[in-house]
Amino acid sequence: MEIIQTILEAKPTRQPPNLQLGSIIMLATRRRRLTRANTSTRVSLVPTAVLRATNAKLWLDLKMASNPRAFFKKGRIFRTLWYEPTIASEEGSTDLATFAVVKPHPAFAVCLRISTYSGQATTNLGANVRDHVAVVPLGAMLTTRPQNEHMEKDLIEVKVENQGISIDPTSRINFAKPYTVEHNVKILNVGRVVGASVGLLDRYFAESLGHTKS
Repeated sequence: MEIIQTILEAKPTRQPPNLQLGSIIMLATRRRRLTRANTSTRVSLVPTAVLRATNAKLWLDLKMASNPRAFFKKGRIFRTLWYEPTIASEEGSTDLATFAVVKPHPAFAVCLRISTYSGQATTNLGANVRDHVAVVPLGAMLTTRPQNEHMEKDLIEVKVENQGISIDPTSRINFAKPYTVEHNVKILNVGRVVGASVGLLDRYFAESLGHTKS
């Protein structure tokens, strides 16, 4: 316990711990994991020291929103470090994930994850094309897609507000798996869903829940 406590209290300027990292993640997730129906584990349950140790460089680029309620509005696109449990390993993984806010709340937001599936989009095994929508920059067309991918829904357009970020042509938003993201996470702004795409975002999410929204 003394080793674990020392690592958890370590300042970011110290050398990131290596030996006990797997043990810390397992202990943290077993003791503090909370689940909600159709919602993944909240990112704030992962110890800050673990995130810094495994993603030290990425962590430095993220900052907390100065005005969370104004930032986490419907359609906001952002990136954050996200811990995801995996079937193959009890340790899970922490990656820089991209999310779109679909339902804001005072202290958290319900979000949908945007993924490329390693450039395979919905042709990736396990990705159902009916649950996904292509995401493109404002005014752009879906010029490239993996072979044999047949998208069924209209595109979601995003106004990119960060010049250092581009939208990959294989980016797909998954409406089948909502996530709860708390306002106290560190984020990197990407942009926001604009125009008629805001209505599409709302409609597709309602349909994924089994509702019809006109």
